[in-house]
Amino acid sequence: RTEEFAAEESADDVLYRGTFGTMRTGGPLRNALDLHQKNLANTNILAWGGKVYALYEAGRPVELDPKTLETIGEDDLDGRVNKGMFVSVGAGEKVESALGIGG
Repeated sequence: RTEEFAAEESADDVLYRGTFGTMRTGGPLRNALDLHQKNLANTNILAWGGKVYALYEAGRPVELDPKTLETIGEDDLDGRVNKGMFVSVGAGEKVESALGIGG
């Protein structure tokens, strides 16, 4: 459960736009200049570097507790992924290559 998911669940309403069409209430005009999009963290799972991540095409990796799968929070991969950047790949080797680490 990402921060956005928890906030929307608590409000019982859509608070953030989704990348692929989900809009807040109020129609296109209310959503036109809203640049904050929720991180759905629903595309892939990656076990890498002793951690488990949920990935999404348009959001930073979300770290999960490897035993309970409870959300720990968005992870910047030790400062390599700034806010607004994202990683969505399926294998550790690709992550290491994309981030310029490993060997």
